[in-house]
Amino acid sequence: MLSIFKFVDTYSLEIFVVVFYFFMGLAVVFVFSQIRRYLTSIPLSRLVNQIVGVLVLIGQVICLLFALYLGLPVFLERGHKTFTERMKAWDGLNVVKRKPLDFTTEILATTDWVREDLTIYFISDKKLVSIRADGSDKKVVFSAPTPIREYHFSEDGASLLIVTQDALYQHFIKEQKDVLIDTLGLSSENIKKGFKGVIDGVQWAQDSKKFCYQIARWSKLSSQERWYIYDVAAKSKEEIRGLSGRVTSLTWDKQGENLYYLLPGLTGMAYVDPYIINVHRLSLKTFQSEFVMKIPSEEFVLPLDQLKEKGIDLYGEGKRLSFGRAGEKGSLQDSPQGYRIGIDKFDHLYYIKFFWWRKRLYKIPRVPTISDVPRYQYRGGELAIKHLRWLPSGRYVIMGHYFFGILILEPASAKIGILDNERGCTFGWYTPLKMIH
Repeated sequence: MLSIFKFVDTYSLEIFVVVFYFFMGLAVVFVFSQIRRYLTSIPLSRLVNQIVGVLVLIGQVICLLFALYLGLPVFLERGHKTFTERMKAWDGLNVVKRKPLDFTTEILATTDWVREDLTIYFISDKKLVSIRADGSDKKVVFSAPTPIREYHFSEDGASLLIVTQDALYQHFIKEQKDVLIDTLGLSSENIKKGFKGVIDGVQWAQDSKKFCYQIARWSKLSSQERWYIYDVAAKSKEEIRGLSGRVTSLTWDKQGENLYYLLPGLTGMAYVDPYIINVHRLSLKTFQSEFVMKIPSEEFVLPLDQLKEKGIDLYGEGKRLSFGRAGEKGSLQDSPQGYRIGIDKFDHLYYIKFFWWRKRLYKIPRVPTISDVPRYQYRGGELAIKHLRWLPSGRYVIMGHYFFGILILEPASAKIGILDNERGCTFGWYTPLKMIH
């Protein structure tokens, strides 16, 4: 009797899964039986009834084999001792808990098995580096005296705008030439007095002939924000005057003749949306700002679709060519094809290809959190991987690792390799506009 109870306790989850899939199989058999019964009641020839019967039988066998395929792995690999622990590991239809990621055996030394024709860019502190997806042709594209914050490709792919902590540069990719566009202009004496600044709001025009950017400076007593337009051919900048209110971003129209921005409006009981957006237009011919329209919206962003219906076609596709450090630490990413990669609350890296069909890949270890307070440094820790991002094909995922540098993962096969040993972040690449349509 004790041995029976021990067997039930040891294989409780397995018994539950098998019973679950057994009844699921019976339900499928019942459904197919009803379909067969209905079809055979229709006055058809004997041959047709036999063909229908054979097809229904084949369907029943396939469903039962599929149920067996889902339940059988539970017996082949049991990674938990108690029923509660095994239930926590049972994530939907994925009942098999993989072994923790063993970096000495699981991670491949290279990514020469990656089949994607792509040059990947990433930031490594004060350097912008490029490397092929298979690990070849690594180059230091740009080096700066201060850390790099973001970079932006032009639509024609000929140049990059690179923003550091105190300057804006243009890098011509083919010529390997760098041009200093602007700086914050803060002296060491001003910095000691508490003055700070940032270069932000970089936006290319679609013709790749000009771009705009903002320089903001502030202290405890005052602040200053100025917008500029830079002409690449003339190598000259012009300050934008005539903006109404405090502008946080500018967006080009596709003709490159106007800049659009939004200002918050008053909300009231007449609107159910939390924001009332006042859209303004700045003409580059007159540098005069004018009010365009008022639009209720759920978010404080330019509603591109609604503006297009009004005949205003903005260059929103340029966002795909901008890569910055802000907001890149998320642990959930969706590919353009609809696939999903993420990390659950149990620190498992998982992959979803079809709706709820979740597949656990690896258990992600944690590393000490860098903290100014030593006593809190080891509380919980942080995940060893971050900066997950799908490559354009939707087949591979690139990520940064705390120790091993940059990794590329093929979620469908759980194959993973080291792209480069250098620690990096802000992964990006140039994709022509025709590839996204």
